[in-house]
Amino acid sequence: MPTISIEQLKGYIVSIGLVPGMNSFIQRVALALTLIQGPLVAEWHKNVGEWIDGHHTHDDVPAVWDHFLDEFSTQFQDSQRSQRAMNELRPSK
Repeated sequence: MPTISIEQLKGYIVSIGLVPGMNSFIQRVALALTLIQGPLVAEWHKNVGEWIDGHHTHDDVPAVWDHFLDEFSTQFQDSQRSQRAMNELRPSK
């Protein structure tokens, strides 16, 4: 399965915004979870799935999607990115 970035997913969601259900923040999270698979993310996927399953229609607010994005970033951000960039800028000895 090809990988997509969270930015590509956000772009896709904007492009299908007129499709019934996709203006739902809960459905956005559910869609994202269908794309996040594999043994290394299984526990996180399960926890987020249970969290989203506990939401109801009256809970469908932008904060649901924002919280998911924050959790995704926290869990999967490249924590070594800035260090690698610094190493690339330093001249070799």
